[in-house]
Amino acid sequence: MFCSIYVNLTGSNADTHYIAVPYKARVEAIYFTSDGTHAKHASNYFTLSVKDHSGDTIGSLNTSTGSGVAVAAGVPASISVDGQYSDIAAAEALQFDVAKAGTGMDCVGTVTVQLAAARG
Repeated sequence: MFCSIYVNLTGSNADTHYIAVPYKARVEAIYFTSDGTHAKHASNYFTLSVKDHSGDTIGSLNTSTGSGVAVAAGVPASISVDGQYSDIAAAEALQFDVAKAGTGMDCVGTVTVQLAAARG
């Protein structure tokens, strides 16, 4: 069984959201769908991180020139999942962090997390 959860980001400089996962699950995929277009930039960019209850990063995306990606409005950008931290216990929360560097565009959009029910 698969289920998706969503969180809408407001876009402030430092933004943190939490969403509870009601059952034991495994994060299978993460996508960010931006409300605007974000070109890569060396000093004006944002970083979006999805973390487990311990603060370990399950996946992240940034729009920096060095290691980031350009994001197009309305086009889901896939975020790689780190399998080491992808198992979520029942009633734990996922944490969604946004950090903005320089005067880059605010991170406004929706994060979709695809979950698969875990056994046991």
